[in-house]
Amino acid sequence: MISGVKTEWVRGGFLKENFSYYVENGFGGFARWKNNSLGFRNDEEFTITKPKDTFRILSIGDSFTAGYRVDQNQTFSFLVEKALNEQNENINVEVMISMIKDPYTGLEWLKKYGTDYDPDLIIVGVTLGNDISQVLAKSMGDELSKININERLPEDCLIDRSENAVSYPKWSDDPNFKRRSWIYKFQTISLLMSFIAKHNSDVAQTVASDSREYIKPKVFESHGLAYFLVSPNDYVIRAYDALKKVLLDYKTFSLENNIELLLVIFPQRFQVQPPDWGKTVEIYGLRSSCFDLAIPNQLIIEECNRLDLKCLDPAKDMNEAYVNSNKSLYLPNHDMHWGENGHMVLSQILYKYLNQNVEIPKR
Repeated sequence: MISGVKTEWVRGGFLKENFSYYVENGFGGFARWKNNSLGFRNDEEFTITKPKDTFRILSIGDSFTAGYRVDQNQTFSFLVEKALNEQNENINVEVMISMIKDPYTGLEWLKKYGTDYDPDLIIVGVTLGNDISQVLAKSMGDELSKININERLPEDCLIDRSENAVSYPKWSDDPNFKRRSWIYKFQTISLLMSFIAKHNSDVAQTVASDSREYIKPKVFESHGLAYFLVSPNDYVIRAYDALKKVLLDYKTFSLENNIELLLVIFPQRFQVQPPDWGKTVEIYGLRSSCFDLAIPNQLIIEECNRLDLKCLDPAKDMNEAYVNSNKSLYLPNHDMHWGENGHMVLSQILYKYLNQNVEIPKR
């Protein structure tokens, strides 16, 4: 989990103010993590009133935007800020990194605090899978109890097999990993463990199940497999409808406040790395014909186009980067999050998009 997360939002989102620590990076080493006094994951302090000659960007999203397990200067937001400032010498670009959990909660935070910062651009990250589920859950309110959280994927989309058919994955923050953490205090051993972990990260991996349900996987899971069904069930249809409503609310918010908005889709690792889809099919016992890995991206892009909302889908470009390098963009141990490679690739894609589609004024 992310260190320094709060249960209630502050001016910077859900990250604890003035938090500075070293967290495990998933590769056997540590990553520097710092939140400023407002609760943004930035080293620098920000004034609430935007300074003169400044182009201010709010980068909001879940743990992907916050930079789960990556170093302070490896998040895609930091890298974009650096690239934009190197290009635009006549104006200062600030990218303020806010962890807001999900798009529904993010819009509430923007209405309460976001406009105070007078941002020129808001980048909203949407993680395929859990963000869509969370939007549905938040939008249902008191009716949330009507959702069957134990609902499973359709039987005809699963292959009948015994529980011992495969070796099931665990999250990278499993207790055994934490108990070994003392070993990383020794530099030589730490470097060796990091080398091994990075090598293993290039091996095909799926997204581990939150509930460790692999024989008949649940719908309500971070892997988001239900959203890739060719024939979605009522739950998935309702979830997409809830997301469309939130996108409309974001569009309304941006128009009312004269703030430019960009939605960025955060793809699942099995969309970006074909071997990971093969491992997912194996681990969860899926009939691949029941799934289309392009469906959620297409639906979101179509809705963005209908609303005339800027939307970036980096899945194809991230896939090309993976194929060209044969190096994983994701963390090891079946984690769904990007490693430093993934953040670097996304920053390059996002930087190119901003250069072509967003005008940064001169001083």
